[in-house]
Amino acid sequence: MRSTFYIIVLIIYLSSLFAGFYYEGEIYSSHFEIFEKQQEGSFKLIFSGLLENNLLVILTNILSFCSFGLISFYNLIANGFSLGIVLSRTINTIGINKMIINILPYGLFEIMGLWLSCFAGFLGTIIIYRLITKNILLLKDIKIYLFFSLVSVILTILSSFLETLIIINM
Repeated sequence: MRSTFYIIVLIIYLSSLFAGFYYEGEIYSSHFEIFEKQQEGSFKLIFSGLLENNLLVILTNILSFCSFGLISFYNLIANGFSLGIVLSRTINTIGINKMIINILPYGLFEIMGLWLSCFAGFLGTIIIYRLITKNILLLKDIKIYLFFSLVSVILTILSSFLETLIIINM
């Protein structure tokens, strides 16, 4: 059952990624203003801003069992769509080779952290559902929930650090 669940999450993310990649509409300019301000800032300023933003999303996903996974579902779609837009615009602007060099090093860690945090949020929902309906609390599920949560936070810290290094060296 878990493998089916992971595949469904992957399909949802990839679908929203492709939708964002082919999105032709406007995006808000405030995102670019934030990025430009970060480029002018110090390592500490950029790192703390990225880390705060990324950890907020990850922790929201981890705690989304309170919304029965709806927040994780939304964040998964929104992040995939946003990444699709960024990839499309970046490829059109600087080409695929530079995009791979600039985004891939931290993007893999960030995406894996996001997925694991969503898995944790969805698993938390399953744990709460089992507890309420069947009075069953499996220690194995709690360990997996905590493992996914911890690894997603570590990956997010690492991705924020790498992203900061890349932004400063651009």
